[in-house]
Amino acid sequence: MSGRDFSFWADTIGTYGFPVIALLLCGYFIWYIWKWVTREIKPALNAAGSSLGKLKKQVQALDNDMIRLDMKLKILIQERHITDKHRSSLGSDED
Repeated sequence: MSGRDFSFWADTIGTYGFPVIALLLCGYFIWYIWKWVTREIKPALNAAGSSLGKLKKQVQALDNDMIRLDMKLKILIQERHITDKHRSSLGSDED
C-alpha cells in the first residue's frame, strides 16, 4: 500500500468519520456477496435440487422393488415348506 493510498483513506476517514466509511464498506461487502450468491450459488443449488429429486424417485422405485421381491421370497419359502411337508407325509405313508 503506497503512501498516497494511506493518505487518501486517512483524509476520507477524517472527512466523513469512521462509522460512515465502515458502513459503506460493509454495504459493498454485502452487495458483493449477494451478487455472488445469486449468480453462482443459486443456479448450482437449483441443479442439485433437481438431481436430488430424481435420485429420490429412483430410491423409492428400488425400495418398492425390494418390497415386492421380499414378498415373493416369503411366498416361495412358504410354498417350499408346504411341499416339503407334503412330500414328507407322502414318504411316511408309503413305509
